[in-house]
Amino acid sequence: MRATMLAKLKLLKTSKGIDSILMLSGVVIVWITTFFYPHHIPPKAAAQAVLAHGQWQPDAIWLALLAIALAVFEVLRPGTLLSRYRTALRILALASILVPLAIYLLSISTDVMCHAGMACPDIGSCWWLLGLCLFWLPAQPRMATLAAGVILLCGLLLGMRSSQPFSYTLWSAWIAAYILYLLYRCHTPDDALA
Repeated sequence: MRATMLAKLKLLKTSKGIDSILMLSGVVIVWITTFFYPHHIPPKAAAQAVLAHGQWQPDAIWLALLAIALAVFEVLRPGTLLSRYRTALRILALASILVPLAIYLLSISTDVMCHAGMACPDIGSCWWLLGLCLFWLPAQPRMATLAAGVILLCGLLLGMRSSQPFSYTLWSAWIAAYILYLLYRCHTPDDALA
């Protein structure tokens, strides 16, 4: 019994385990949005709502510019204190662009993320901050998991308190996690998660 539990925990630390978690969570989100949010608005109406209410928060833009500037500084001046966090900085800088862009494009092109005639406001532009957990990888995976959990919980609570549909918050978090995972896999060897 104990060997089975240890094998399952080991699987979660591998890329196959994380792939499984992302796939399963995506299925759960599809189920939630299908059964709890059955009324969709057409993509054109969603696009107009998103454009009318804006997608980018000024604070998120400044934080993204800071992440990009630090990553560029580390590339131009290697060997600084930031070199230890080279991979995390590069992924965070890329995510600060790709995550809000992907969430925005998906929210205006599909009716899955926005429901019931409600506008999808701009919390989606901050989900790239989930990448802050990468600063603890690969040396401290438990701390990285804790940081990701705290950021995810805070984002979900903020999403529940806002006027946006909860399905938008769930999809935004999932898209951000998936993009960050793909970026991390592209920047690290296959055994970095083990």
